[in-house]
Amino acid sequence: MAPISHIRSRLSAILFVDDTDLIHINMEREEQLVETHEAIQSSVENWSRLLIATGGTLKPAKCFYHLISFDWKPDGSWKYADNSSCVDEDDEDYGSEEYQEWPLFVTLPDGSEEAIAHLEPNKSSITLGVYTCPSGVCDGKRKDSLAYIKEKVKDFVGSVKTGSLRRRQLWTSVDCKLWPSINYGLCASLAELATLSEVLIKEYGKLCPAGGICSKANREIRQLDSGFYGAGFPHLGVEAAVAQINKLLMHYGCQS
Repeated sequence: MAPISHIRSRLSAILFVDDTDLIHINMEREEQLVETHEAIQSSVENWSRLLIATGGTLKPAKCFYHLISFDWKPDGSWKYADNSSCVDEDDEDYGSEEYQEWPLFVTLPDGSEEAIAHLEPNKSSITLGVYTCPSGVCDGKRKDSLAYIKEKVKDFVGSVKTGSLRRRQLWTSVDCKLWPSINYGLCASLAELATLSEVLIKEYGKLCPAGGICSKANREIRQLDSGFYGAGFPHLGVEAAVAQINKLLMHYGCQS
């Protein structure tokens, strides 16, 4: 049931072209981990065979899953249990059946089966151009959306340093090239405001001299709007809040 509209609906999957997220949850009963695993495997197998019947197939290298359960403490607090692979993602055996506690397999056109990667709830993966994970953890210290944004800005800083942009051209490039490349999916970020406020401060400092601003100037002016006599670099915290509010207004009162 939607918390605002109180409309009941069933959501079985999120799809866009060839990108599909299947969701499995039974809110009517308390399931054991083994029951959830069996239900997911059955669904994945059916999905694989339906695709094959229509001329398609799943590519195991692009498939992954999160098996979510909880570890409870005596005081009633909880944390996400790590039911993922027993080896690191960079290991050559990552994703193999031997190193997974709860392996899942996709069916291939020749009838064989292949295991897919099992990720922990805090492990982000990119879908539709956005890094997300079930726990919502986003701190820029791991491969998540903030780390992805920071890498994009680093590449931009490198191109500015090796190029020969004039001051006005730099600000045009920030507005028309850099910002459009990093604001996509910002409305889905669950990072804290303090984290969003600090993640790009150092990179903005490296761009200040090219924009005609003293690099030793107060760091707070880097993300202050030019209307308040600041440098005018985008503030991720403010922009994320604006994007989230716009998304809420877009869907408020609608069945979506």
